[in-house]
Amino acid sequence: KYVSVVIAAFNEEQNIKQLTERLVKVLEKKYDYEIIYSVAGTDRTINIIKNFDNNKIKSKTLPPDCYPTSVIRVSLQFCLYVVKQVTRCTNR
Repeated sequence: KYVSVVIAAFNEEQNIKQLTERLVKVLEKKYDYEIIYSVAGTDRTINIIKNFDNNKIKSKTLPPDCYPTSVIRVSLQFCLYVVKQVTRCTNR
């Protein structure tokens, strides 16, 4: 089974490492997976994500002044785009 986890993050440097480590620990036991972060803000969140040595962890950087609601909207749009693309591919 393949699982894509899409997460909106806005100034989450205090939480992102622990969240990612816990997700990987759970997901790697049972799934082929990817974790995709949409990141905005002014802290080190994106740097922490990029420091993971795991090609299944990806990130999309948004402007630092992007409001949290915009980050969530972009994440959902990205997620819906991926779902549509996968659906098109599997219906052939």
